[in-house]
Amino acid sequence: MASATSNDTLRTIINDNYEILRSSLDVSESLLSYLELRNIINDETVELLGKTNGKRNKAVSNWNYTVTKFLGVGCFGVVFQIRESSTGLNSDPVDAALKIVVGHTRDVTEFKNTVERECQIMDATNSTPHENVVTILAHKLLEPEGPNIIDEYMQATNTILEHGKRLCCLFLTDNLTRGYPAIIIKMELCGPTLQTWLLKNDKKPEQVSNVDIDFTLRKQITLGMISGLKFLHSKNILHRDLKPENIYFSHVKDSDDLFQCPIKLGDFGQCRKVPGDATMTQTAQVWSEQYRAREAKEFDELGNLRYGPNADWFSVGLIIFEMFHLIPKTVLKTKFADLIGKKGVGLVNDFPDMPNLKDIIIGLTRKMSDARVPTIKKIRDDNFVMF
Repeated sequence: MASATSNDTLRTIINDNYEILRSSLDVSESLLSYLELRNIINDETVELLGKTNGKRNKAVSNWNYTVTKFLGVGCFGVVFQIRESSTGLNSDPVDAALKIVVGHTRDVTEFKNTVERECQIMDATNSTPHENVVTILAHKLLEPEGPNIIDEYMQATNTILEHGKRLCCLFLTDNLTRGYPAIIIKMELCGPTLQTWLLKNDKKPEQVSNVDIDFTLRKQITLGMISGLKFLHSKNILHRDLKPENIYFSHVKDSDDLFQCPIKLGDFGQCRKVPGDATMTQTAQVWSEQYRAREAKEFDELGNLRYGPNADWFSVGLIIFEMFHLIPKTVLKTKFADLIGKKGVGLVNDFPDMPNLKDIIIGLTRKMSDARVPTIKKIRDDNFVMF
């Protein structure tokens, strides 16, 4: 059996001569078999040689991983599931998520400034990880004019997309081909989103009576959202895009139950740092329109938007309302407008086992930012009992 030292040496040789070795071994199965038989090469080094379906890219050559699955795509980036090579001979490979964010301009300086700001926010959340916030494991800029890794990874995972998602991917790969800057973010692998759970239960009221009937899961989700947002705000970070699509369940390997807590707040692309409860001034709208507070959508006489942490809490209030009432997506916009306009009168149910819930929903979704303050102060109090 080979010693640990010889295996380490072999790994170094493989890393330094990856492409040549992979090509050689692809046409020399007998050599590969010989190495395996002698236990000189194991599953980890087989992965490094590219013998699995995944791809290892020179652009991120010091990250040893295999791309295993396509997870999703949006206007700004695409996400894959990866399996990282084990760090030792007896350790198991680790699954993670890899997000590739592509700039919409060739101005590398502008993109770097934006990315550096976001990376600072990621690093701030990682200094003391929180169970209700997605952990960012690493991030780095991709060199312009490098390999088009989105194309490579899509091919490696044999991904076929519907029309809309395919257009998003084409847009992103085209920008990469044109030399637009990009960043890759390695992060904790999560389960499905809260949006997936809501869509699963988007039925007529009489059909959902047996879904989470004691509200146990929804209580856990609510407490997780509040805890995660309190943590972000303690780091002076505004999320600015809280919605069900950006709230994730935990990933539990080999579990039949996809909707596992703790939930995690994710997608920090719109986050900004603001000191304390200060109000920030912006000239562009963020947040998804459906979950956007009034102060984040109505410009003042100077053409500015002025908002602070209260706008994040407004989004949380809407999500709690939607989740506990299982509002169909077809009427969600109308229900939200009624909730805000009528201050919850006749719209928010009484929950006998959760006496504080109704007041929390109504208090967080008040139209005027200042009117939300008493409820937010209650929630921020560590001694406050939500349920």
